[in-house]
Amino acid sequence: MADVSFSAEGSAGSGLSHLLHVAKEFVSGLLEGFDAHQRYQALSAMSSTQLKEMGLARQDIARAAMFPGSHPL
Repeated sequence: MADVSFSAEGSAGSGLSHLLHVAKEFVSGLLEGFDAHQRYQALSAMSSTQLKEMGLARQDIARAAMFPGSHPL
């Protein structure tokens, strides 16, 4: 569970800056998840022969989609 805390110190500008940082991180995570989903869909659509040519087995698809640098794609 995330630990959220607020401080009365600082200006409204620092609060806005923090909010913008959090929003940027959220959107970044959302885009990363979307990219992983697209990679997963593309790899899942490949035949076992195509995957083997890439050095992957069907059971490697999830890892390769989430961590694209972990396998030579």
